[in-house]
Amino acid sequence: YRNFDEIDDVLRMRCDQVIEGLLGYLQTYRQEHPEEPRTTILKPFLRYFYLHSEFLELLMKAKRIHIFEDALINRFEPFKPMFSAFYGIEEDYVDYVM
Repeated sequence: YRNFDEIDDVLRMRCDQVIEGLLGYLQTYRQEHPEEPRTTILKPFLRYFYLHSEFLELLMKAKRIHIFEDALINRFEPFKPMFSAFYGIEEDYVDYVM
């Protein structure tokens, strides 16, 4: 932690790690559940954070949930076209899904 200027920087780094885990979890979920509709993204998303809730709880206690929101939006921005094609959602509506 000595390499960081502020505690928020540590939280941002950890947030990036959590989101990377989410991406892997979503990909694995799709591979293991091919029978589910392609638009089913909410179930694995919620399950991931149910299983990894401690970080979100920490952010809420620290009143820093905006760090997660910002990181999630920024991390998923490049994937909008992929989400649109993969889940059959018009790109204009991907923000609502995310």
